[in-house]
Amino acid sequence: MKQEIIYSSNLYKKVLNYIFNCAEIPEEALAVKLLHMCYFFIVALIENFNQIKAEMQWNIPKMIHHI
Repeated sequence: MKQEIIYSSNLYKKVLNYIFNCAEIPEEALAVKLLHMCYFFIVALIENFNQIKAEMQWNIPKMIHHI
């Protein structure tokens, strides 16, 4: 249920935009924590909601540079 609300409000796309805008790992501690939380959020969505998992498979290669 909660995943459907997140999906319909496109909240995950805003999180993806933040991740994609971080071309390099930020130096500020708060920005690094936000980046980590964005990844935890995306992973939780992928594990629990198949519709987002299908859409995210195309975005994962773009996020690998942080890993």
